[in-house]
Amino acid sequence: ILRDGRCLATLRGPRMRLAGKWEFPGGKVEEGEDPRDALVRELREELRLEVNIGALLGTGYADDGESRVRLDVYAALLAADASELRLLEHSEARWVSADELDSLDWAEADVPVLARLRALLRRRSPTRDPCLRTGDLVYDPAARLAERGGQPLDLTGRELGILETLLRRPGWIVSRDALIESVWGFDFPDSSNL
Repeated sequence: ILRDGRCLATLRGPRMRLAGKWEFPGGKVEEGEDPRDALVRELREELRLEVNIGALLGTGYADDGESRVRLDVYAALLAADASELRLLEHSEARWVSADELDSLDWAEADVPVLARLRALLRRRSPTRDPCLRTGDLVYDPAARLAERGGQPLDLTGRELGILETLLRRPGWIVSRDALIESVWGFDFPDSSNL
């Protein structure tokens, strides 16, 4: 969960496996459940937080003695109507900057994602708003999250690319060729129906 150039880290509580290790909050995906829906559910259950889920940042693996754990880490932002964080299973929570990430004793599965997260946090400077806006439409290019009226938009990667291209050129007329070059990165033949 990202906020003001920091990410939320939680310390596993005494009744949890790997007690005393820091982690990115989340939990297990139920049978047949979408991983993003699982993350929303787990954050609601464990921290009483409402979030909007963005792009996958990375995946980590670890053996916990009983099984092999796969951890998918997604960028997320607090929802506009998010309440105050409540610790129900964890013993501590901190908003951590890029430079503070290495000072925590992380659970093994979280470690492979730290470099990518550090780079993301450094791009999300708290001194400037990283979001692109028009009216009630907000797009965060670093987290790849779009919202309208405080509600998340479920857009594909290409749709997000089109949105970003248009938001970065307010008041411009963007040609088909310029849009294709910006989003797809190459020229389509003239026979394309795009």
